[in-house]
Parts: sequence; structure tokens; C-alpha cells
Amino acid sequence: MGGPCCGREPKKPFPHSDITVSYRINKEKCKGCGGCVAACPGGFKLGEDGKSMIINQEMVEKSGGEKICPNKAIEKAEEE
Repeated sequence: MGGPCCGREPKKPFPHSDITVSYRINKEKCKGCGGCVAACPGGFKLGEDGKSMIINQEMVEKSGGEKICPNKAIEKAEEE
């Protein structure tokens, strides 16, 4: 049976996973310190701009999501 909304299951951003949330990097808050890369090398890398970028949403979730960044640059993405 479906979920509470319209009798359907909630939309999952990762259909082959239990992850139901996604994250984004707030580039204004990101200092490029690399703390997220050190905490979760499979989930983040530093981009050409020197700021963090997410490369694996599932790894980010399993590593603590927005709690990883001391500058609060990792944010839950709003559903569209």
C-alpha cells in the first residue's frame, strides 16, 4: 500500500537505496577546509573552485550528513 500522500510511496532520490534525503553544499558557507573530505572521502571532493562538492549522496548520509561540516555548509536539499 502507498504512503500517506495520494496513496503513493514517498519519492526517493536514490531508488536502489534506503536513503530518502539528499544534501547540497552551500558555497557561501564552505571555507574549503577539506574537513568533509577527511571525514567522508567517498562522499566529497574539493572542486576546482577549492570548495567541497558532493560525489556520493549515500556516503554523505551514512557519514552523518549535515553534521560533518563545522561551518554548516552541508545542507539538506529542498524537495522540488
